[in-house]
Parts: sequence; structure tokens; C-alpha cells
Amino acid sequence: MVDIPQHPAASPIVANQQNITSTFSGFSTAGMVVSQTSIVTGTVVFGTRDASQNVSKADIYAGPFAEVKLQSSSTKMVIGAVCVEGVESSATKYFLDNATKVVTATDASIFIEGGFGKLTLQTADYAGGVTSIGDAGDAADIDADGVVAIIEGVGLLGTSPYIAVDIRPGRALDANLEIITGGTIDIGGLSASFDVKLGTDGDPTDDTAAINPADFLDIAGWDLGLSYAMGDMAVAVAYDSGNDWGMSASMDVAGFGVDATIYNNDADDHKKSGLFYSVAASTSLDGFSLTLGVDQDLQPTINLSKSVGGLSIYAAYDAADEGGKVGATLSF
Repeated sequence: MVDIPQHPAASPIVANQQNITSTFSGFSTAGMVVSQTSIVTGTVVFGTRDASQNVSKADIYAGPFAEVKLQSSSTKMVIGAVCVEGVESSATKYFLDNATKVVTATDASIFIEGGFGKLTLQTADYAGGVTSIGDAGDAADIDADGVVAIIEGVGLLGTSPYIAVDIRPGRALDANLEIITGGTIDIGGLSASFDVKLGTDGDPTDDTAAINPADFLDIAGWDLGLSYAMGDMAVAVAYDSGNDWGMSASMDVAGFGVDATIYNNDADDHKKSGLFYSVAASTSLDGFSLTLGVDQDLQPTINLSKSVGGLSIYAAYDAADEGGKVGATLSF
């Protein structure tokens, strides 16, 4: 028998306007959030004790369940609950007390800013300062295996230098590291950026691959980017150490926002090579958002969406995929 305390702010536990108790076995939780769904089998007994209303072998799912609040605010950031399957629709609610206050987070970012610049700790990959265009501009990226630490400084005359390193737990001090550095220079509407990947381009998860400290001065890859914006027009170019290049342009024409992209793809096994391009035009009509596009194979795409309050309705068709989709999302 496991006692599931009711959340203080929750309504009385009811099912079809009747009291409900749950009896099951084999249920345990070791932390605030269950890493995978726990399923146990039990019997749900209604308050009338009428055997005809018993539900046998109901599936009980636990987790993730938690409420997370900021120390400086009462705003709830995360909320969850336990769900019961195999019973009729009801207003039944189950809540669990947190077993620990320690939270394990994924896809999180922490920012610390000061006179030195900005420190960012994130679990997501980091692409540096160069914006990739197609396959161009992605030679000096970090594929995160742990926490990526990024230090961005404020230089002179519009310069913004940075350095980033992937800090993976358990990594030996002499193991291969993923380090990229670079910066961005802004002069009016003109912006130039570069990324340089230092060290070897080996497997960063191989802790047995010890490297010489001098190897950190080697260049494993680099990216270059250049962009210019003026009024409603913007153009960008990207090039990297893999000889990949790409160009993009956008402008407003007769009420349409037009975006065009062209890039090359080197010949790889089982991959199409050559030039790739796409052109897309988007506009808004009476609250509807419409986007029309075409690629190098003259395959059209159509996207239509409309938002009404928190409800967003969308429809899309892609000739290259030989199909489309229709759906709706509700935000609350």
C-alpha cells in the first residue's frame, strides 16, 4: 500500500463525483523526476464499494511529476502529475510530494553577465558566431557531450570575441577537447564573423585518446561568414574549411517577404551532390499566414496558418515528401 498525498491546492479527489482509493504494489520513486515511465497493476475501488464498479488491472503511470518554482517568484515553471489509465473519464487527480529537491535538467541554459562580458552554460550544441547556410559554415561547431561553457567578451570598435569548450563529466585532463574560438565585427550594416576549431578533430568521447598540449594550437576546422543589411534587404555568405559555400538573400517585394538560398554540397557516398537552392515567399492576409516555396527540383511547398487567441491552426503540403499535414496547437 502506497500513500499518495494530495496536493494542497488540488480539489478533492473524485471520480464521477465519488470518492476513490487506489491499492497497488511495487511502486517506488527515487527522485523528483522518474527517468522512465513506471507501470504497476492494481485495483481501483470506488467509494460505493460496489463490486460491479471495480476496475481490475488498471495501469498506473508515474512521472514526470514535479513543481519547480524560482526562489524569487511563486511562478510555477514546471508542473506534472500521475495519470491513471483503464478507468472511465473522471476528475480524478493524483499528486506526489517531491522526494528530493535536487533537479536534473536537460536542454537548459544559464546566463551570467557582468563587466567581463557574458558566461553561458548550456547542454545544447554550439554553432559559434557564423550562421550556417545549407552545409556551409558548420565545420567549426561543438557537438555537446556535457555542458558547453561559452565566454563572450565586449571588444573595441564593434568586436565581440568568444571562446567555447565542451566540459564533459569524467573527461581526463589530457583527453581530446572540443574548443572553438572566434568573434564578430559589426560596422554599420556590415557584419563579419569567423569560427576556429582548435585541437584535433578526433572523437571527443574517447578518454583514452590522450593528446599533446601543443595540439591545442592546431586548427581542425574553420568557418567564415559575411552579411550586410540595408532597409528591407539582407544578404549573407558563408564558407568553411570543407570548401562548402552558401549564399542567402531576403527582401520585401509587393507585400511579400522573399527569401532565397543557394549552396553547394560536395560528393559524398549515397548523397546527392551539386547545387541546391530554394525560394520562398510569405505574406499575411486577413489574419492568415501564407508561405509558398520551391526548390531546385521545382517541388513546391505550401504552408497556411492562423492564430486565434491561444489556438493555432495550420495546414502544410510538401511535394517532395508527397504529402502534407493539418493540425492545431493550443497554448495556455
